[in-house]
Amino acid sequence: RETSVDEWVIPEGHYFMMGDNRDQSSDSRYWGLVSEHNIVGKAVAIWLHKKPGLRLPEFSRNGWIQ
Repeated sequence: RETSVDEWVIPEGHYFMMGDNRDQSSDSRYWGLVSEHNIVGKAVAIWLHKKPGLRLPEFSRNGWIQ
């Protein structure tokens, strides 16, 4: 699944995307870099964060990203 790379070189106009649960996320380690032209929005909030093993979300992390 994950590529084993010690260092990434990110060319201008591209982004490395990483999920908030790096051990379980499908992200740039799996599907590569994202061209700036493919980005259509910006994350502005954390909503309904859920820790592994919990049945309900942890509401204390809900909020705006600064």
